[in-house]
Amino acid sequence: MSKELLAKLNQKKEVYRKWKGGQATWEEYRNVVRVCRDARRKAKAHLELNVASDVKDNKKGFFKYISSKRKTRENVGPLLNGVGALVTKDAEKAELLNAFFASVFPAEASPQESQTLEAREKVWRKADFPLVEEDWVRDHLGKLDTHNPWALMGCTHECPHSLRYFYTGVSEPSPGLPAFVAVGYVDGETIVHYDSETRRKVPRAAWMADNLDQQYWDHKTERCKNWQQIFHVGLDTLQKRYNQSGGYHTVQGMYGCDILENGGIQGFEQYAYDGRDFLALDKDTLTFTAADAGAEITKREREAAAEAERWKRYLETACIEELRKYVKYGKATLERRERPAVQVSGKESHGLLTLSCRAHGFYPRSIAIDWLRKGRVQAQETKRGSTAPNSDGTYHAWASIEALAAEKDEYQCCVEHASLLEPGLFSWEPESNLLPIVIGVVIAALIIVVVIASFVFWKRRSGKAPGPVAGSGPSLAAALRVLSLISIRCTGQWKMRPAWRRGCP
Repeated sequence: MSKELLAKLNQKKEVYRKWKGGQATWEEYRNVVRVCRDARRKAKAHLELNVASDVKDNKKGFFKYISSKRKTRENVGPLLNGVGALVTKDAEKAELLNAFFASVFPAEASPQESQTLEAREKVWRKADFPLVEEDWVRDHLGKLDTHNPWALMGCTHECPHSLRYFYTGVSEPSPGLPAFVAVGYVDGETIVHYDSETRRKVPRAAWMADNLDQQYWDHKTERCKNWQQIFHVGLDTLQKRYNQSGGYHTVQGMYGCDILENGGIQGFEQYAYDGRDFLALDKDTLTFTAADAGAEITKREREAAAEAERWKRYLETACIEELRKYVKYGKATLERRERPAVQVSGKESHGLLTLSCRAHGFYPRSIAIDWLRKGRVQAQETKRGSTAPNSDGTYHAWASIEALAAEKDEYQCCVEHASLLEPGLFSWEPESNLLPIVIGVVIAALIIVVVIASFVFWKRRSGKAPGPVAGSGPSLAAALRVLSLISIRCTGQWKMRPAWRRGCP
C-alpha cells in the first residue's frame, strides 16, 4: 500500500472519529469516503498491471509453487518474482491475480475437475509445470473483496471477528439451571455448549459439527469438566471468604480474543461474584486487577503462580488460532451480509416530537445507528436499544431522539453496517392524518341513520309501512347497508371495492 493511499485512509479514520463526535458534518465524511474509494481502485489497477507482468515473467516457478502448496495443503505465502523480490502481500494477492488468471492458465490446457488427483499429476508430469484452472487457483488463494464495506471503514487487512467463552457456576442448582454452564460464541453466534447435567461439550453450529471430529469434542469435554470443578471449589472458597453460610450465589467468568479491523489482536479475562466485578487480567502489565479486599487474595495467588503470563500467551496465540480456524469453518455464515431494513417513525406530543429509527433483519450483529441534526451526530441526546437477535439468525436494533416538532426536517437517521457500501441516511416522512375525516364520516352516518329511523317510525305510525316491493321508500336495512359501504370506502378500505371509489368525499 502506497504512503499516499495510507495517508488518505488515515485521514478518513480521523474524519470518521470527528464526525462521530459531532465535530465534522456528514457531507465532509462522505466526501472523504468517496476519495478513499477512488484511490483504492486506482491503486488496485496499478498493482494488477505490475503483478501480471511479474507472474507472467516467472510462470514456471509460480506454477510449481502453487502445486507444492496444494499437495501439502499449506496456505499460499507471499509471492516472489524471478529475482526473489516480494510481488504483493497476502491480503492483496487473490483479487489482483484473479483479474488475469484466464490468460495465464488457459482452460483448454488444464485438467478437468472430474479428474482425480492421480490423473492430474500424470498430466503435470508430461509438462514442465502444472496447468491450473482459474477457479481452482482462486479457491486456494482466497478472494479479497476490495469493495468490502469493512475496508471502506478502515478494515484494510481482514474483517473483525471475536471469540468469547462464558462460564457460570451456581451454588444452588435447580431444574433448568445446572450447577455449571459453559457457552462459546464466534461473532455473537453460539458455537458450543456444555453443562453439568449432560457433561458433554456439543456443537451448536452446523459448521462446527461438520468440521471437527469426535476426538476434538472428547478433549474439549474434559477441559470443561476441569472448569466445572474449578468453579465448584471457587464458589465454596468465596462463600467462606465473605462469611456467607449459604444461600444462592454465582461465579461468572468471561474470556476471549478479537481480530481487529486494522489486523491487530486483543484479548481479555475477567470474573464476577454475585453479579459484581471480582477480578480482571491486565494483559499489558501482566497483573490482575482486584475489585475488593476479598479479590486481593485471589490476585496475589494467581500472580505468584504466573497466571497472567500464561493467559497472555493463550490469548495472543492459541485463542487467535482457534478464532481463525472457526471463522474459516463458518465463513459462509459468519461473513454473510444481510442489509438492514430501516424504518423511521415519529410521535408528537405537546410540541415535542419523538423520532425512532429501527433497523431490522441485518447481519452481522455490529451496527451503528445515530441521529444527525444538520449533519452532526447527536450522541448525547440519542437513546439506544440493545441489538437483539431475530428467529432467523439476523438482528434488530433501534435509536430514538426527542426534537421540537418545528425542527423535524433538521434530523436524519444514519445507519452504518457492513452490508452497506456507505452509511445510509433516512428521514421521517409523516403520513397524512385520516382520523378527523373518519370521525366526520362516522358522525354524518349516525345523523343519517337517526333521520332514516325517524322517517320509518313515522311511516309505520301513520299506517304506511314501507316495503321493498311497494317501492314507497328505502327500508332501514337498505339504508344501513349503504351506510356501511360509505364507511368502508371512506376509512381507507375502498381499495378492495374499486367500483365505489369515486363516491368517497
